[in-house]
Amino acid sequence: MWRFFLWPWLLALQNLTRLPLGRVPYQAEVFGRATVFFPLVGLVIGGLWTATYCLLSPWWPPAVVAAALCGLNFWVTGGMHADGFIDYVDGLGGRTPAERLAIMRDSTVGAFGVMGGIVLGLFRFALFFSLPSHPWRILLLVPVIGRTGMVWAIRFFPYARPQGQGKLYKEFTGNAQVLGASLIAGIIAALVGGYKGAMLLGGAVLGALLLGLLFRKQLGGLTGDTYGALNEILEIGSLAAGLLLW
Repeated sequence: MWRFFLWPWLLALQNLTRLPLGRVPYQAEVFGRATVFFPLVGLVIGGLWTATYCLLSPWWPPAVVAAALCGLNFWVTGGMHADGFIDYVDGLGGRTPAERLAIMRDSTVGAFGVMGGIVLGLFRFALFFSLPSHPWRILLLVPVIGRTGMVWAIRFFPYARPQGQGKLYKEFTGNAQVLGASLIAGIIAALVGGYKGAMLLGGAVLGALLLGLLFRKQLGGLTGDTYGALNEILEIGSLAAGLLLW
């Protein structure tokens, strides 16, 4: 029970969020295989989004609620995925895969990255601002969907660097982790959103595979930064699609 569920689940939660969990024992293999629980981490984040919306929306205007949701998301994730997106966009200034990877590793953020971060933040704020009056399905599902897409990308595309935290995920994420994560996400999507939730999940998986192909062409493979960028893009796309579905 501890080794096969609680331990990897806590490691996934600790790595993908900044929630105060205390010390969780680390083992590389358990850490790498924790991808199976990425959708459950998304459900925790979605639950926090939903609770915040329910607490604030009766009292505050939509713009304030949207800003609060953006701030909450930044706090819960530590801005980790957004940072990956910014690094990825910054790397697009390079001409070759090697140049792009070198730019992405540089701690200095260039003009491409700054503009990309601004556009990402504007889209997220605008989509939160545009939520319908009862958005709980969207808020619960979107973080689940984004992190499920990450698992597919980790499994089916090569890693571009010889080492890195994302490399552990790549080494230990197999078909069993993809199947398990997809099953968990599918159950959540069906229970929360019915056939529309299943459509949203299926579209996100397809989007993850297409983005993986794009990243592989641009960089020769994926990195931890592109995993984060993929999550951000899938969340923005799923928020937009959710507004159309509900």
